[in-house]
Amino acid sequence: MELKELLTTYWSQVTLILIAIGYFVKRLLDIKSRKIEINHSLFQTNRITSVNNFFSNYSKVDLMWDQIAIYDIFLRKLTANEIDRIIIPPLNDLKRSLLELKIYFKPEEYKYFDELGIGLSSINGKLSRLYFNVEGEIDVDRKIFEFGKFKSDVVMRNKELMDDLCEMLKKKFY
Repeated sequence: MELKELLTTYWSQVTLILIAIGYFVKRLLDIKSRKIEINHSLFQTNRITSVNNFFSNYSKVDLMWDQIAIYDIFLRKLTANEIDRIIIPPLNDLKRSLLELKIYFKPEEYKYFDELGIGLSSINGKLSRLYFNVEGEIDVDRKIFEFGKFKSDVVMRNKELMDDLCEMLKKKFY
């Protein structure tokens, strides 16, 4: 039997077989498409959650630097351990959220987050250098002035970075 004769004789059965094959192919493609869509949605949800977590931790560290008793620190009313208990936990939370963001953003996008974190961490470095007199003997008022100036410069730089970051995120999520 030739193909032409086979199709002519059994055309209705061949049609049903082709319809069944088409149906199963469509179902497989729908399942794969749905799986991709669910994974993308989950990825986007986790990305937004990690960004919100970063902003929350960033705000805590920023607020901590505003509320910390600098004068008491430089007058040595607080020990190094007491200062660390105030500063280190929020900085560690910020570092954890930065590591989480690395999963969800490309390096050119992640750099904004990283630079913001580096800026806030550098304030701790300046405080340590002044507290332990690494930069030579300086009186308390000079230490407070230097620390305040450094912190102010970092805050201004971070404000610019935050504006750029927010613009990038708006483009990314809208």
